[in-house]
Amino acid sequence: MTLRMSAPSSDLRKNLMLNRLPPMGPPGLPPLNRGGRGRGRSGPMAGRRDYTPVSWKQYWDKSETVTMGEDVFRVYRRGTSGPLLLLLHGGGYSGLTWSLFAESISEMVECQLMAFDQRGHGDTFTSDDTDLSADTLVGDVGRVVEAVYGTQQPTCILIGHSMGGAIAVHTAYNNNVAGLAAVVVIDVVEGTAMDNLSSMQSFLRGRPQNFNSLQNAIEWSVRSGQTRNVAAARVSMPGQIKNTETGKCGTVDVESLIESHNQNPQEKTSMPVRADVIPEEGAENNSNPDHESNETLAAQTSLSLSMQNTIPVRLLKLPLIWIL
Repeated sequence: MTLRMSAPSSDLRKNLMLNRLPPMGPPGLPPLNRGGRGRGRSGPMAGRRDYTPVSWKQYWDKSETVTMGEDVFRVYRRGTSGPLLLLLHGGGYSGLTWSLFAESISEMVECQLMAFDQRGHGDTFTSDDTDLSADTLVGDVGRVVEAVYGTQQPTCILIGHSMGGAIAVHTAYNNNVAGLAAVVVIDVVEGTAMDNLSSMQSFLRGRPQNFNSLQNAIEWSVRSGQTRNVAAARVSMPGQIKNTETGKCGTVDVESLIESHNQNPQEKTSMPVRADVIPEEGAENNSNPDHESNETLAAQTSLSLSMQNTIPVRLLKLPLIWIL
């Protein structure tokens, strides 16, 4: 959803800030392969959008469960040295939305990164997932960092997007993270969230309630504009949906399917390019959008799943109240 700035002065300030933005990357930095750790695409799938889900392992070194009483948090980590970049995702997303950022920044500087699924999001489960108050979310940040690093907490740079940005500010103000050196907030504009609160219910009603498969959910996130980067959608969307039959996060299904495929590699088949694989701009596309929307999407690469591997999933509930 594109948010409108609330006043002309805000538009002017935004334009001024955009003109002052630094270049996209340091001179001479080679372009990244957006498949995770250099995994680019070539061959018959080149130039076409692939909606196959990919594992967190392509972007992160480890995935951990941090248990504190009745609360279990999913934590993703990359790197072991340098300052810690602690990443807080926005409302309705998960720690995996930072995957491409983690890959990019770790190629530029020596650092360690940690992102976790906040309460009520992703693969995190707490005694009260509906308690999304600022005090509770800020407390979660401090507890998770302490559980992971103990008394040996490295110098920390706290980075938050949207809701995560608001929580980052509160965390810094309350001094909940030891060794905090800097705070970065992304897409947090005072007043804009409140101005758009009246349209939130309409936005939520417009979201589909169920998908036939993980691939179908990933395609929707790209087509709807929720995610503009296909590579980002492939790794992050599973963290935003649940299997309607098992109640588990979509990331669990991704890992299960990959493990099953690795144990039975002989089942891998070479599938033709189907109508539900969408060409990039400039590539030929003879697909029928009305027809493809009714089909169950199957994996084209990576797993080469059969049609029997479809998984019914639904979107996680998006928090309605973000306390700034």
